[in-house]
Amino acid sequence: MKTQYGDISIFWPILFGLILAAFLLLIIVKLKRLYDNFRAPKITVYARLLDKHENSAPIHQGGISSQSMTVSFSFIFETDSGMLEFKVNPQVYAAHAVGEEGRLVYKGKKLLTFER
Repeated sequence: MKTQYGDISIFWPILFGLILAAFLLLIIVKLKRLYDNFRAPKITVYARLLDKHENSAPIHQGGISSQSMTVSFSFIFETDSGMLEFKVNPQVYAAHAVGEEGRLVYKGKKLLTFER
């Protein structure tokens, strides 16, 4: 199709290719994280729950911001070897308080258990 700016018939395949490439990159990154967590050794350490975070962000659909929100929860632990941060589900988030100490079991970047 000709416009005042030239031929734009090449525009749609390029746009589709860029979107497809971004989607494939996202899948590859997620699969790599899953694989790295699977290969990592299970580690048990004594830790203290240093901080809890609740992050919320609006969900955008088609460039339009809706009233829906996405919420993620995370813990920051202090261990002898440094600090570790893990994403957790809402039930685990609600079950623990800042300052608790106990046995932390994790594998890669995945929190398995935290027992007081």
